[in-house]
Amino acid sequence: LGRRDMLPLGTTFEIIKPNGSGEVKAFGTVKSVQQDRAELRITGLKDRFDPVLPGDMIRNDLYSPEMKHNIFLMGRFSYPYTKPIVTRILETLGNEVASELGPGVDLIILGQDTINAEGSGFVPLAETDEFKQAQFLRVEMAPLSKVRQYLRLSGEMTSAR
Repeated sequence: LGRRDMLPLGTTFEIIKPNGSGEVKAFGTVKSVQQDRAELRITGLKDRFDPVLPGDMIRNDLYSPEMKHNIFLMGRFSYPYTKPIVTRILETLGNEVASELGPGVDLIILGQDTINAEGSGFVPLAETDEFKQAQFLRVEMAPLSKVRQYLRLSGEMTSAR
């Protein structure tokens, strides 16, 4: 992957063992990009006797060179992952962030429960009309905790520019 794939600096990938187990070996963050390749900074190596090698696989649920996701942010998002910050990071990765839930949305990132109409408490996301609509539309949903690893390091690099 490289500039031709519109790979942004700061994109974070999980580095996966190639044996099909899906086991994460380490994380790699893009620190430089050339036309047809990129240089990664390796962090979080799980086993020093199992280093990152050619043939290892990479994964990032929010970046795909072949496809742009249309993502909707549902619920409350608080610092450091506020909606504007998460939106900026997602757009930097080449995604579109929808302002409302509709048929074009293919991924929903779930934040925290919403505040009730009186402002005195919270309504669980699963009880909101938006959540029920998402289930009806059969849109894939991912809690913020599942994608946070991609946002954290990508965001650090994005804000440093």
